[in-house]
Amino acid sequence: MAYVVGIKFGQSANDSWDPKDNSVKGTVSGVYIVRTDDEPDPCAITPDYILRNVSGIPRLGSPVAWAPSLYLVNRTTTEVTENTWEVECEFEYFRRERDKPEPEEPWNVKPKWSWSSSTFDDVLFKSYDDAGGIGQEGPIVNSAGTKMPPVVRPENAPVLTLVIPRLNFDYKKEMDYVNTVNSGDFWGWGKYQALMQDISAQQAEQEGVEFWNVTYKIAFKSLKVELTPGGGLTEVGWRTVLLDEGPEYKVNVPLVGNVQQKFKTAEGDAYVGNLNGSGGKAADGDFYWNVFNQYELKDFGALGNMGPY
Repeated sequence: MAYVVGIKFGQSANDSWDPKDNSVKGTVSGVYIVRTDDEPDPCAITPDYILRNVSGIPRLGSPVAWAPSLYLVNRTTTEVTENTWEVECEFEYFRRERDKPEPEEPWNVKPKWSWSSSTFDDVLFKSYDDAGGIGQEGPIVNSAGTKMPPVVRPENAPVLTLVIPRLNFDYKKEMDYVNTVNSGDFWGWGKYQALMQDISAQQAEQEGVEFWNVTYKIAFKSLKVELTPGGGLTEVGWRTVLLDEGPEYKVNVPLVGNVQQKFKTAEGDAYVGNLNGSGGKAADGDFYWNVFNQYELKDFGALGNMGPY
């Protein structure tokens, strides 16, 4: 039995360009090495026998398994030594330049990035002393110790603007990231600290490659809060921090369980009191805070090539 023992590709190659229809035509060769030492009748081995009976040698006009764009146009069979033959196959391809496969990414267009700032309103829930350190912990109160309405002040957040070239822009997928917060580290900032403010895209072309310049604006915020009296500082970032308070608190009654009781003064007047993080009444002067995700969490890295560069 004759069989193929190896293939040598690229023995010769040639291509030419036709400016009339913007096409490329070319040829490339491959040499199939055939052994015939298992054949019972060596006299029966002829070039025609090799071409008709050896499995693995492509047929005229057929595409090639290892390169579907090539088609076999000519075959030449030569006996090089006893029991060894070479079948030189000439393949031809034809390709219009506009049909050439697109690269995976426009690699010659590099991402760009810049820094700016953005102003947003934030609730002030603790004061600072004249030296710049934290002064009064907890909500802002008047001289009588009564909590004042929330005070809103303008804050400035650093904003990273990324311009990333992409061959394709999936509008629905990308827009799902607007108004989301990163679920992990991003550009040296931790979880909850990066907010995707805006995404936009503009079409572009360079060296015949059409692509999209996709612009991402990400605002960063670091805010550390002592959520429980005497506890460590917790990074809350873009999450919402609310005082744990309410008009009622829980009391455990034997044989009954937890029941709700209203906060009341000695005179019987109802008021909004502080809770201890578990629904119970907080000790005088203690403040507990609840943290809520006001934005959906997403992995910005899943968008691809998001840096840092």
